[in-house]
This record gives sequence, structure tokens and C-alpha cells, in this order.
Amino acid sequence: MYNVEFLKSTVRKIWCILKDCEAMIARDFCIQPSLPPSIHFTDPEELHAMWPGASIHERETNAVRKWGAIFIIGMGWPLKDGSAPEEVRSPSYDNWNLNGDIIVRHPVTGYR
Repeated sequence: MYNVEFLKSTVRKIWCILKDCEAMIARDFCIQPSLPPSIHFTDPEELHAMWPGASIHERETNAVRKWGAIFIIGMGWPLKDGSAPEEVRSPSYDNWNLNGDIIVRHPVTGYR
């Protein structure tokens, strides 16, 4: 029952809630919404392959500049080439394959 597709489905639901909250706040306070319409799913290996010379935080910033909002699946494992994990996770975490972080581009700075 719990697999990557279930995780993505859950993240999409969370993203819809965030977008609804943003729309309500934008309406009530007369501000411009800035979240992208959808969230892009990626993983540490893909980010490392796209920006191999960048630090972890630089890769995340590059990704949110490219896609606006990302969910990095499976953070915590060392990369295949032996590089450090995207993020250090608790060793007692149940399943590093079914975790991740939502990261969005800051509308003013453009950073994560």
C-alpha cells in the first residue's frame, strides 16, 4: 500500500492545500500568488546528475529556479557515486525511500 505512487499522491494533495491557502491569503491581503501550478518530483540522483559540481543547497536552488517547486524523494541515502546524502536523516527512520522534502522558490530572492 505504501509506495512511491502513494507518496506522490499524498504530496499532490498537500500541494493543492498549499495552493488553496495561498489563493485565500492572496485574496484577503491583495497580494500576488507566487506558487507554481504544480510540483515537480525529483530525487537526489537526478539533481546530482544535472548539477554534479554544485553543493547540495546549490542543486536545490537550481532545481527550484528551474521548476518553481520540487519534492525530493528518498533523501537520506548516500549517492551512488559515494557523495554525501542530500540530507542527513535519522538512522531509525522507517523508510528513506518514502520520505522527502517540499522545496519552493522564494519569490523575491529566487532561492530555495
